[in-house]
Amino acid sequence: GGGAEAGDRGISISDLKRLSLEELANLEVTSVDKHSEPMWRSAAAIHVLTAEDVERSGATTIAESLRWVPGLHVARVNAHEWAISSRGFADGLANKLLVLVDGRSVYTPLYSGVFWQLQDVMLEDLDRIEVIRGPGATVWGANAVNGVVNVTTKSSAETQGLLVSGGGGNLESALGAIRYGGRVNEGLTYRVYGKTSNRENFVLANGDDANDRWDFAQGGMRLDWVPTVESAFTFQGDFYSSGWDQVHHEVELIPPTYGRMVEENVSAAGGNVLGRWVRQAGVDSEVTLQTYFDWAQQDASYYRFDVYTFDIDFHHNVALAPWNEMVWGANYRLVSDRTVPSFQLAADPTSRTADLVSGFVQDEILLDQDRLSLTVGTKLEHNEYSGFEIQPGARLAWTPVEEHSVWASVARAVRTPSRLEHDLVLHARTIPPATPGSPPAVATLRGSDSFRAEDLLAYEVGYRVRPVKGLSVDLALFYNVYDDLRTLEQAALDFSTLPDFVTVPIEPGNRMAGESYGGELTVNVQVMEGWRVRVGYSYLEMQLHRERASTDLNAESLEGASPNHQVFAISQWDLPHDVSVDASLRYVGALESMEVDGYVAADLRVAWRPRPGWEIAVVGQNLFDDRHPEFGDTSLNSTGRSEVPRGVFAKFTLRY
Repeated sequence: GGGAEAGDRGISISDLKRLSLEELANLEVTSVDKHSEPMWRSAAAIHVLTAEDVERSGATTIAESLRWVPGLHVARVNAHEWAISSRGFADGLANKLLVLVDGRSVYTPLYSGVFWQLQDVMLEDLDRIEVIRGPGATVWGANAVNGVVNVTTKSSAETQGLLVSGGGGNLESALGAIRYGGRVNEGLTYRVYGKTSNRENFVLANGDDANDRWDFAQGGMRLDWVPTVESAFTFQGDFYSSGWDQVHHEVELIPPTYGRMVEENVSAAGGNVLGRWVRQAGVDSEVTLQTYFDWAQQDASYYRFDVYTFDIDFHHNVALAPWNEMVWGANYRLVSDRTVPSFQLAADPTSRTADLVSGFVQDEILLDQDRLSLTVGTKLEHNEYSGFEIQPGARLAWTPVEEHSVWASVARAVRTPSRLEHDLVLHARTIPPATPGSPPAVATLRGSDSFRAEDLLAYEVGYRVRPVKGLSVDLALFYNVYDDLRTLEQAALDFSTLPDFVTVPIEPGNRMAGESYGGELTVNVQVMEGWRVRVGYSYLEMQLHRERASTDLNAESLEGASPNHQVFAISQWDLPHDVSVDASLRYVGALESMEVDGYVAADLRVAWRPRPGWEIAVVGQNLFDDRHPEFGDTSLNSTGRSEVPRGVFAKFTLRY
């Protein structure tokens, strides 16, 4: 048991419990500028979920753990889908949030978004989740528009020994995981793991099952080699298999209904391998070279796709002078896909290979020792669909005294077109003929090669203060200006599909602009030794404007798809006899365009550690009501929107 306890330390749960709020504020973060800096002094709206935060939240997925990040809207669409967005534009296919897991982008180029149900890690091996609200495109590139979520796991040296966990409840019907970490020699360590989970159906408003049950299994390994103090190598890989039930409306040309409801099980599988080399060339220079290969597949009754991604990334941190640090780098990504068409959904062409080439440079200049710094940089990239994109940014950070930090930034970011926005053919609805014997019409979403990148110019300011010991306040305000936002425009009727039907084409356009503004406030209080409280509030206002020539009557409804107000309060309390009680309360405002009322939800986790390395926990979720909706209906779940029921589960964790 002793080796396992030592291996799970480092900056991990056991040590974070002993850190003061001041020490937590000075945790090193890397997501803002691709180099380490204290979170307190970073010129961005950044929030860090530590491994302890995630464990004590009772979350069983990465998506669920993000509920405690101010400025993020995390809504559960059904048992297997989430709508997660930062600072607006919430959607089941939200496309303005870039997500990375151990340096690997999981933002799919197929539709510009994240399949959250397929993003998983062994949560016991999680190191942290760094979340930037606001653009991160200057270093991370396109699609880091409204935010970046950077998930990082621990090295294998920090996860030595055997870990076994399991549990279940009424919704989380089965949870199980096993991990073993070992050491070959002083510089070479490894771990292997496997995990599985089963989630039961959510319910509809009338109490019937929503037919959205979800199963997931994943396994993987990681190898870390530190041959010298200057070099470190990492090799890791994962493989997953998943399936979920869904109900969708299948479009047909058969009268009188011209369609039918289909219940089916969607299967998904995928895997990835990643290698990383870090070389420390003296105290003033560090080189990182990373490459990965990723494969993802989904198979349903009306679509099938395989997506293959190869990525190689290089960046170099170098101190040009004691007052000047520069980061520069380059990236190449190749994406190839194969699709199997059906009448309802197809891509034209059915297969495509596209590449992305980019480079960036960012320079941090200390204007007044450690008190005032200016960071300027830009990202230049070329993609297959919109050509060259340039995304510059500037950040200013001022720390007049240790207890106060002020920052401001201005940046441009773009959301580039996806494969489906360029090549989609989706027969969405059949319109019965006006007279018997005439052909029906079919409303068809079609891709367009004239669709351009969506554009953001973002202005931000922030203030962090520690007025007294045990109290910290973090405030961020923003004003975003959007242009060329996506609309869906009706094109001229297409009669080439006669005699079967007349096509009513609907194509993506860039006929909307808008502004959003708001802010996020987080207050951390160390009430007493062993008792910490965090309170957060987010405000968002969106104003979207279609061009007069636009035929899209629904685009502006995005204003009402995100809540104006969100509030959360979290209490983490360590009691005698190795008992901890963690309670959270959150209010999410109404989603007016989706007719989803605001709601209050409460979660509670009680854990007991009868001996070192052992833990038994009971978690209750959504304790205030038996069920509530968190998002609107989706196009696939056409039987009605799912509602999130009350859930209770127990979990044990054993470390040896």
